[in-house]
Amino acid sequence: MINPLKSLAIRHGTDKYGPHNYVDIYWKHLAQLRQMPVRLLEIGIGGYKDPADGGGSLAMWRDFFPNAIIVGIDVFEKQLDYGPRVIIEQGSQTDAEFLTAVSAKHGPFDVVIDDGSHMMEDVISSFNILFPLLRDQGMYFVEDTQTSFFEEFGGGLDQHERTIVGFFADLFQDQDYMEKLVRFPHANVSSFSPKIECIHRYHNIIVIEKGRNEFPSNFGLHLASDEMIDEIVSDLTIERGKPDRNRLSVLFDFLFAAGRYDRAETVLMSLSRIKPISSAYRDRFERFKAIER
Repeated sequence: MINPLKSLAIRHGTDKYGPHNYVDIYWKHLAQLRQMPVRLLEIGIGGYKDPADGGGSLAMWRDFFPNAIIVGIDVFEKQLDYGPRVIIEQGSQTDAEFLTAVSAKHGPFDVVIDDGSHMMEDVISSFNILFPLLRDQGMYFVEDTQTSFFEEFGGGLDQHERTIVGFFADLFQDQDYMEKLVRFPHANVSSFSPKIECIHRYHNIIVIEKGRNEFPSNFGLHLASDEMIDEIVSDLTIERGKPDRNRLSVLFDFLFAAGRYDRAETVLMSLSRIKPISSAYRDRFERFKAIER
């Protein structure tokens, strides 16, 4: 089935469909944003050194997002006119000053697409610069990750932190950084981890969703801030009506694991009015409370 984005890709002659199979992935992640006033940055316009060549994907994004601002950057000069909503800037994807200025002028961006040089160092450098500038709940796409295995792009069979696949594999591992730090407090974790909500790995393309990844480990709830605890308690008690024992049990277990023993005891008293509390259960609670005090 040809979805609207695939139809536009075919019409404008972008290689995101045909040579590659990316448009269905973009459709999956971006369809819900179609009518929104998003700001999209694409690294790499295409056409190499020819100033009049390339830009097929910019035209595709322009037509797919009727209310968006589309920004394309390329290391080569481009003399292309796709209307007032498409802006082209010339510069390198590894130039921090240039990328920061583009973001300040045209962003913050909701979507960033790296379809640039595909060189290992360039891709990693761009991500390190642009991901912190991406809007919260934004999405960062890295295309052509197969180059991570090609020597001419700086890759190879051995994947490590200086290859595309190795770099993002480390970020994938650190999605559970809270659990890692509970057991290994001095472990190295990426500074990006608290801001990476999700990582999707597809054939030759990686999608990183920016968002809040600060929920504490269930083995380390006692380390959570009072603000975080209060937020979760508010969520757990927002339902109207008389609390049943399942809801109270979850609330008690949470407060108990979080080391908020006085509050847990209040819930335990309410719970005991609904169901009998075993002596072993209560003794365990009293022991932990005594240790805390």
